[in-house]
Amino acid sequence: MEHPKNWSTLHTLGFLYLTFSYTTDGTLDKREVGMMIKRLQRWSPNDTSDDIANIIREVGVWYKHFGTEDERRSMASDYAYVLKDELDEMQRMEIVADLAAIARADGTVSEGEIGFIQAIREIFGIWSPG
Repeated sequence: MEHPKNWSTLHTLGFLYLTFSYTTDGTLDKREVGMMIKRLQRWSPNDTSDDIANIIREVGVWYKHFGTEDERRSMASDYAYVLKDELDEMQRMEIVADLAAIARADGTVSEGEIGFIQAIREIFGIWSPG
C-alpha cells in the first residue's frame, strides 16, 4: 500500500486524532471532529478551518485503506513513534493535551480513550506524576 502523496506532520496528527476518536468508542461524534479541527489548527495557524477539514478528509481516505481497527491502531502507533522522533517534548505533551481535549469534547471520556492516551504517553516517554 502506497503512502499518500504530500503527506505532512499535520496529516500524521490527523490520522492519530481520527484513530483515537473512532476506535476508542466506535463512534465519531461531530463535537470530536470540531475539536480535532480546532486542535489541528493550532498546529498550523495559517490554515483555515476548511483547509484543516480537507486534511481530515484526506486522512479519512487513507484511514479507510486499513481494513480493521487493529490495523488502524497499529498505523497510529507507528505514526506516534514518527512524531516522537520529529517533535520535542513540549510538542509531544501538546499532542497528549489535544487527545484529552478531543476525548472530553463529547462529554464522556471512555476507558478506551484513557487507554489510548496512556499508550501514546508511553510511546512519547511522558509519564504522569505520582
